Amino acid sequence: MLLMNKKIIFFLALFSSACSAKEGIPLIQTGDFYITEKMLLDDLSKFSEDKVTALKETTKSLNNYIDIYYREKLFERFALQKKIDQTPEFKGQLALAKRQLLINALIDQKKKSIAIPDMAQSAKEYYQVNRDQFKISEQLEVRHILLSSEPDSVERDKVREKMADILVQVRKDPEMFDLLAKKYSEDTGSGSKGGLLSQFSRGQMVAEFEKVAFELSESGQISEILSSKFGFHIIQLVKKYPAHIIPFKDAEASIISKLNNEYAEEEFLSWRKEIADPKKATVDKKRLKALVKRLVSESK
Repeated sequence: MLLMNKKIIFFLALFSSACSAKEGIPLIQTGDFYITEKMLLDDLSKFSEDKVTALKETTKSLNNYIDIYYREKLFERFALQKKIDQTPEFKGQLALAKRQLLINALIDQKKKSIAIPDMAQSAKEYYQVNRDQFKISEQLEVRHILLSSEPDSVERDKVREKMADILVQVRKDPEMFDLLAKKYSEDTGSGSKGGLLSQFSRGQMVAEFEKVAFELSESGQISEILSSKFGFHIIQLVKKYPAHIIPFKDAEASIISKLNNEYAEEEFLSWRKEIADPKKATVDKKRLKALVKRLVSESK
């Protein structure tokens, strides 16, 4: 039995040694500098779970991280060789960074420890009192064709004639609008998408374009040629979205999140004031004033 235990211990030692050797084999190396699998895994363990998950989402993101890590470790090595970490400037920056990290960690820990009450009823009350916040104004989805032309361009009449020819084509077959937009439109943003623009409400487009667009009433309807500072346009209405109020069930989650954040922030500020209220501190005003005066004079 004792012999068997010794054999088991022997093979475990061999396995452990093999694993250690594998972990010590360079993954990337430049001269005598390298990084190993263990170094990478140790570095990853320092990140938050969300950060690690994000890095592992794609091969590209993980490879980018490895590339950055390798270069940073290489530069770190050069810095240590030059003893930059021993300079007063570096030590000062390190102390400031440590202080800020500690403060951030304390704030994060405190906020996470705050018990948030159930905000379901408060969310309903908030919704009723602030219904105007949930109003969505009338919006449009349109396609357009743009032929660029400066207002004082000598070629402007020729551009308008070309647009008139396009208008004849789209009026003849409105379903061809997207294909004609891809062929003729000089709007680089929407042209490749058949002239399709993102939904918009009043006040988001140039006045001339907006006026004509909102006068269209039926899906598929095509406007006359209109002129703006960008040139000449033809608009086709895709869909009109009437003004409405977002239902409570659709807004509830965002309201509760807002109320939770506000509650946590108020509790945190109250706690901060309690432990760091300047009014509770004892101040030697005379000496403090003299110190400030001396430091200011030294900077001149």
